[in-house]
Amino acid sequence: RGIPRRKIFAFGATNDSPPLRTPPMPTAKSPTPTKPRDILKGRASEYLPEIQRRFGRKSFKPKHLGDGGAGVVYRVGPTKVVKVMLGRTKYTKVQHYKRMFKQLTRQTDRALQGAYEQFYVHSTFHTSRELNRTTKAPHFVYELMEYMPSDLKGFSKQNRWTGAEFKSILCQVMHGLHLFHRIGYVITDLKVDNVLINPVTGQIKLNDFCESYNTHTRSSCMYTYRNFANGHSAQEDVWRLGLLIVEFLHPRVL
Repeated sequence: RGIPRRKIFAFGATNDSPPLRTPPMPTAKSPTPTKPRDILKGRASEYLPEIQRRFGRKSFKPKHLGDGGAGVVYRVGPTKVVKVMLGRTKYTKVQHYKRMFKQLTRQTDRALQGAYEQFYVHSTFHTSRELNRTTKAPHFVYELMEYMPSDLKGFSKQNRWTGAEFKSILCQVMHGLHLFHRIGYVITDLKVDNVLINPVTGQIKLNDFCESYNTHTRSSCMYTYRNFANGHSAQEDVWRLGLLIVEFLHPRVL
């Protein structure tokens, strides 16, 4: 009697106990980018002035066109596109890529070369001026290409194409495949995203040969994956051509 009753709180605390403090919630940290395209987006201020100065025009501001597995793509002029890649991962492999373009030029009959040139996008490679102090590799690799207004993926969705246009596209794609198979390369990454088209002229060009495979040397141009099931034969590209046709027709079917 005479002793005030104490109110019991959670965890056995009383009204005489110091107030419980809620531990601070841990702040969520933004994940460190690991994909090349995410790393490159964060370093855009380093390479955008350089690609505009070296490949574009002062009056033409670089325009971001899209991202790929290896890098990011910018339009730097009315007829030029630059694909920016990380130097530390791509510099040592660019030589293999250059070798393929030399083969495309040298191993094709001179009489046919002029006609076949229209079926693929030719690239030239350049490196950033600054080098990494440790690895001595350039910070960035720039792949300079010609600009094409659209790819087959966008063309199939936005245009009311005709049957004659569809056959023309397929004939051009097959001529391009014939050229690569003739010199011993399997493209392996043939898809609507990697076939570019000029909607006005109807001209198409194959693009992005990072996963192409040389059947003579049994090596990949820029190794990203291998499909061992079919041994990198020409049949793989024929199979992918069938998938390309299905994907091209899909929007119209719906």
